[in-house]
Amino acid sequence: MRFQNLLVVVSSGAALTSVALADELFVPSPEFPTIQAAIDASVAGDEVVLLSGTFSGSGNMDLRMPRWPITIRGETGDPADVIIERSGSQGRAMIFASSPLGTVVADLTISRFFPLDGAAIFASNSEILFDNCVIQDNRADMDDCSIRSRGGAVMQRNGVLRFVDCVFRNNQASGTTCNGSGGMGSGGSGGAIYAEGGQTILERCQLDGNAGAGAQLGSSAGGAIVGGRVVLIDSILVGNVTGGRGIGGAVSAGELVSINTDFIDNVAYASDAPTRGGAIAASQATIIGGRIIGNRSGDPVFASEGRGGAVFADTLEMANVVLVNNRAFGYSGPEDVHGRAIRLRGEATLTNVLFLDNQSRTGDALYAVEGPVQLNNCIVD
Repeated sequence: MRFQNLLVVVSSGAALTSVALADELFVPSPEFPTIQAAIDASVAGDEVVLLSGTFSGSGNMDLRMPRWPITIRGETGDPADVIIERSGSQGRAMIFASSPLGTVVADLTISRFFPLDGAAIFASNSEILFDNCVIQDNRADMDDCSIRSRGGAVMQRNGVLRFVDCVFRNNQASGTTCNGSGGMGSGGSGGAIYAEGGQTILERCQLDGNAGAGAQLGSSAGGAIVGGRVVLIDSILVGNVTGGRGIGGAVSAGELVSINTDFIDNVAYASDAPTRGGAIAASQATIIGGRIIGNRSGDPVFASEGRGGAVFADTLEMANVVLVNNRAFGYSGPEDVHGRAIRLRGEATLTNVLFLDNQSRTGDALYAVEGPVQLNNCIVD
């Protein structure tokens, strides 16, 4: 079923106004019984509108998105009303290859996909906006112990992915154990999102209960997010976990920009290897505003070094942040001096930062391997 909307485009450099008709393609309908049927019939600017219900099976998963901009959205505006869900043992929800700026996915839930990399969404060289979506209970699995699973919900290769008012919940990149329970393993990285290059932007999003699950000594990173450049704005990351050789309980990034974002009760753990950053591990981190509370690096039972109860960074700029009750667990010896809240390997400037009740067996709230570190109007417990 098609409905047409008038789309008017005015070019400032020309005397003429271009007029085009953008269609709304409703699914399911006699003309478009599946989502893929509507996508295949679309042209630039069209909207594929999903009626309330659950979409699964052939034509409603493994969706091949076009190389022209379209919108796929739920009809009611409530993600709970429109669900794209796995049917069978494998498969993704959506696959994007060179989808351009103007591509939008909105007002729907994507759930229970269990393939390899990028469980629900795989995007390559694309520029996509996800608006008001719930992405939950997806898992990236690997049955080969030499390969890491990546992106429990989303796998990104280059491009720009922007998530606004989205929820990522209970997604997992699962590790694999080899040679029996005591053998080496492959780790899982990016419980919710794994990005190779490009930029990942999240605004007013919630990420909770995601896991990059390491198996034995397999290296895992980013309980919620692994990315080259990650931007977080007005978001909250709570209860995310990375194991194996845990790097960044919530986020592991080459460059992290965090604005007014909270990190609460995230964990980077390992049974017998160093861990880095209970909440954040980044080469370059800029953290302005927000709360960093109750994060943990290391394991209180096993002999694992916790390096930076909340943050592990090479360079750091931080302002107007509260760090409370973060913990770096580890050995009882002097090598455990790794920073109750922050562990640094390079330069840092901290302004208006409050450290309160952060804990480790030994060591200061902030530990720097090299400097300089400049503190401006900070209170350190």
